[in-house]
Amino acid sequence: MSDETAREERDWEEACRREDAIRVLLNGRTSTLTAKEVEEVAVELGLSRATLYRMIRLYRAGRTVSSLLPRSVGRPKKSRSLTPEREALIAETIRRFYLNPEKPTFSRLVQEVRLRCLEAGLAPANWRTIKSRVEDLDVRAVALRRKDGPAIKGTKATPGHYVAARPLAVVQIDHTRVDAVVVDEETREPIGRPWITLAIDVFTRMVSGDFVGVARIDSFLAVPAGYVSDSPLSDTSTYGGQTFATLGATPGRYELTWGTGANQNFTLIIGTVVPEPSTWAMMVLGFAGLGFAGYRQRRALSIRQGRGEGGEGGEGGEGFG
Repeated sequence: MSDETAREERDWEEACRREDAIRVLLNGRTSTLTAKEVEEVAVELGLSRATLYRMIRLYRAGRTVSSLLPRSVGRPKKSRSLTPEREALIAETIRRFYLNPEKPTFSRLVQEVRLRCLEAGLAPANWRTIKSRVEDLDVRAVALRRKDGPAIKGTKATPGHYVAARPLAVVQIDHTRVDAVVVDEETREPIGRPWITLAIDVFTRMVSGDFVGVARIDSFLAVPAGYVSDSPLSDTSTYGGQTFATLGATPGRYELTWGTGANQNFTLIIGTVVPEPSTWAMMVLGFAGLGFAGYRQRRALSIRQGRGEGGEGGEGGEGFG
């Protein structure tokens, strides 16, 4: 989860907490709120009394949780406070100096902007302001003007799309949060926003599977029904008329470990099973034993044959004499 997503989640949970307290405060009320009642709720929410009064007005107007979201401190994002003359000078310097095939560095751009500001009798712009103006530009347009090969390649759209020859050949899975809050059925305390996961078949564009839960599905390990905890799991899958190349799989042994104790790993074997080192050792000992037994049999047979031929020769010699 990114920092931005985590912050939004915290803000939403705080708004739910505020909504619950304000709803209880206003529920079934016909008289005017007293200063003591507002003060008690303000202390509970960690807000000033003036802020709580403002939130009560917002909540009465719309009755929505989003109206109670914490407001960010400082200037709004993307707001600009420079004079039009300074904005025009920065834009002109970026266009003429920075966006050219020589690819001057950002530090040189900052120096050039400050120099031109001083020549024009204007206050020099801060480097963060200049950086913000550069970041507002289209990334691909900047790469084309500066003839930046890697950046051009990285921003070029890849043509084509997923093509499936039959149903369930390719399934795409994605997660998103639902715009609703799950609350405890008894205390009505907010639990959180649930996740919805959809598996969509590319060929038919139909939903082939779904999952809804407070936690994301990728934080779970699905097991068969009736599975006993701590017991090993194993399974096989066979695809008729397919090759590893057509399935996009690379033969080998893949192991996923999520703990240090027993049965805290998952092994996936694609293709020919590669024996474990202990299995190799047993196989070598077995083959050595078979070879030694065969050698003993051949040696015993050779001795018996040699003795039999000698006896027959002796008897023949005595008869000939």
